[in-house]
Amino acid sequence: MKQLSRRTKTSLIIIGIIIILAAFILALTWWLSVTFGVSIREILYTLTSPLKGSDTHFLGSAVKFIVPWILAALIICIIIFVVRIKIEGKKEKTQKIFMRILRIISALLLVASLIWCNIRLSIPSFVMANIQSTEIYEDYYVDPDTVEISSNGETKNIIYIYMESMENTYASADVGGFQKDNNYIPNLTQLAFDNVSFSNNSQLGGFYSGTGMGWTIAALLATTAGVPFSFPTKNNSMNNREHFAAGITTLGDILKEKGYYQEFLCGSDSEFGGRYSYFTQHGGYEIFDYNTAIDRGYIDKDYKVWWGFEDAKLYDIAKDELTRISQLDQPFNFTMLTVDTHHIDGYVCDLCEDEYGTQLANVVACADRQIYEFIDWCKQQDFYDDTVIIITGDHPRMDTSLVNKADPRTVYNCFINTACPEPARTTNRTFTSVDLFPTILSSMGFSIEGNRLGLGTNMFSCLDTLPEQMGLDKFNDELGRYSIYYIENFS
Repeated sequence: MKQLSRRTKTSLIIIGIIIILAAFILALTWWLSVTFGVSIREILYTLTSPLKGSDTHFLGSAVKFIVPWILAALIICIIIFVVRIKIEGKKEKTQKIFMRILRIISALLLVASLIWCNIRLSIPSFVMANIQSTEIYEDYYVDPDTVEISSNGETKNIIYIYMESMENTYASADVGGFQKDNNYIPNLTQLAFDNVSFSNNSQLGGFYSGTGMGWTIAALLATTAGVPFSFPTKNNSMNNREHFAAGITTLGDILKEKGYYQEFLCGSDSEFGGRYSYFTQHGGYEIFDYNTAIDRGYIDKDYKVWWGFEDAKLYDIAKDELTRISQLDQPFNFTMLTVDTHHIDGYVCDLCEDEYGTQLANVVACADRQIYEFIDWCKQQDFYDDTVIIITGDHPRMDTSLVNKADPRTVYNCFINTACPEPARTTNRTFTSVDLFPTILSSMGFSIEGNRLGLGTNMFSCLDTLPEQMGLDKFNDELGRYSIYYIENFS
């Protein structure tokens, strides 16, 4: 190195930085591609969300994947430095040619890595969508405060179970899923066939996770407010905002006005992603989360697995809470969110059996058994006849386990013991998370003037959804664009 000129050293350092940067971009893109099966919008939210209350082991997975690439790039840089030193005594023309080749190769590597990153993650389309505007809210949004939501008789309680990443892909191909040899969700499949389940095909199917609906808080917002998540937030931290979606009237707001007791149960820290703010500010939900479980003695203060505590404990707590609130002198909305099937590959609890060749298959099968046992318990309770039970996924998987190359991918849904007549159309429907908002109210026995709320359509009615009217691709394209109406009226 001492034999090289300062200019040559500087050039080699710049070339080395470019090579390492290219290796980093290639490795990160590859890791994102094989780890996550979603768009750049969902990836950005996941990677930039505050870590409080989250399980961060996937970051370790990223580091383990990327570090060998960086080390390989460093070794290549060292080799280049050594070779350049050895040719220092050669002809000046040889030295110039060598440096010129290095500059061209390093530049090509960086350009190629950026192009591949753009192609794999669809970054240009994401950027273009955000600089274009839409008027979909001006044209189609139905403010719940402007329509009558009434009931002719008694409406039902509701138990809403969001199953983390539960999609129909886990079922076998013969019933409408993607798996060739096994149906990992036989109980959920049967529940869907025995009750009301809306499908995108003629078999087991479900709803599409539209633009801005593909992560948990976005899914919770879409299904209970009828709009996607499009808030301009720093690091996507909604808990740092004084108000979460202050201008939106949600399911929680409506049911609070109707006199419902409301509770949200999850096995993690409810502050993650803004869930605490959303549910407390919209409907005054009581929150039962990981911290509550410690305070009430369900788990020790130093107990933590996965995101907090596993679903086996979650269901036990749900039974206790339902037994308690069913004795109250008011109807109830009990909403809960499972976690064991979260990416990456799910959590293996003590109830999981080693039935299949992959971890996620065992976890999904275990989750399927647990939800069925819980539903069976609910059916034996005095409150069951007066309660509608809704089971849906929150969004599709955010890794590629069991779902790689599956197309289309839809989210599971099942309505049990509804208060309304059988819907006329349940199969071959095109609908998204936002359509659940009015559908939930209808299933409880409420009548909705016009059968539309937010951007959603009551699936128990005969109306076409917005994706059925304008096409799913067009609908998603509009949702991905910037909306002045959204910012001014919903924030």
